Amino acid sequence: MDWKKLEQPYYLRSKKYEGGKYLSLNRKHKGVLEYLDFALEKINKDGVDFCDAGCGNGIYLKFLKENRTGLASLCGFDFSEKIVELAKENTGLEEIKIGNLENAPFGNEKFDLILCTQVIEHLLEDKRGIAELYRMLRKGGYLVISTDNTYNIISEFLNLPFRILSLPYALLKKIFRDKKYFPHKSYSIKEFKNLIGVGNFEIEKVSTFRFSMPFPFYKIKAMRDTIDFFEMICGKIGIFKNNGDIVIALCKKI
Repeated sequence: MDWKKLEQPYYLRSKKYEGGKYLSLNRKHKGVLEYLDFALEKINKDGVDFCDAGCGNGIYLKFLKENRTGLASLCGFDFSEKIVELAKENTGLEEIKIGNLENAPFGNEKFDLILCTQVIEHLLEDKRGIAELYRMLRKGGYLVISTDNTYNIISEFLNLPFRILSLPYALLKKIFRDKKYFPHKSYSIKEFKNLIGVGNFEIEKVSTFRFSMPFPFYKIKAMRDTIDFFEMICGKIGIFKNNGDIVIALCKKI
């Protein structure tokens, strides 16, 4: 399979961003922003050049532009022309390009800090994507990268009744996979570390976070607050620390 064959399914995925939806921060965004702040503290200089590799509708670029000082430039790219147009509209930034992480549209050693969140699991060649992130980053710069955690047992348990009920739909999706299939895999912490190691990054911090519930419960604020509180308690007492939905790492180019 090549990327040309994925244009239609990616277009269908991109339609959920129509009208600038999903610009409010949820638990996933807040967890990623914590790591970005770790990275900015490590870099500890004014004039940081930042790139969001797989920027989606521009939610992180918009937040950083409005809430973080000391950034010299804010850039990004995404595979979908439709999403790139929307990201530019949402952020007011022009330096957002169309591009695939397996062949990124920026030059060598251009950035001090790169964010790549929930992208690597969709690549056809994840090692090539890691190599591109390494190429674009300056020596001593930082990468914040996240992906789906294979062992997200809490969310799997919470979503089990819904998965059972939706089995017929899942089977239909599998049957018509050629029309709507889009690459999507997950990684254990060990697999994730090994993948990052291919790029010769030094991993300074890695963890998992976020538990989630099925539709329609995640639409109810009280339910979201409850599961977030449960996650906080688990973190304080040190259980399920490797079982969040998202595995995230702070990496340095050495």
